[in-house]
Amino acid sequence: MSTLGKRTKLARESLGFSQEEFAKELGGVHLLILRDLENDDYFPPAQLFGAMCNVLEVSPSWLMVGEGVMKLKSHRRLTDEEKSRMPLLALHSSSRARL
Repeated sequence: MSTLGKRTKLARESLGFSQEEFAKELGGVHLLILRDLENDDYFPPAQLFGAMCNVLEVSPSWLMVGEGVMKLKSHRRLTDEEKSRMPLLALHSSSRARL
């Protein structure tokens, strides 16, 4: 069965993003967070999850549980100004959660 991490990786790769490029598109998220997320060792907070859906151009229901259509037909990426207002996420072992 597909997981949030596997769906994230599938969507990221379908857009041709490396993990580094995806992290930059998310406003500077730490690469370790993305690696842990794709390995199902980290569950993103709501703000990061929303940004992921936006950058990956996927529906939230598909990314979260694998239901519905993967790609959104009408989509708007975050502007640089919107990205600059997003706080950088730090990886803390106490904030890591397993799915």
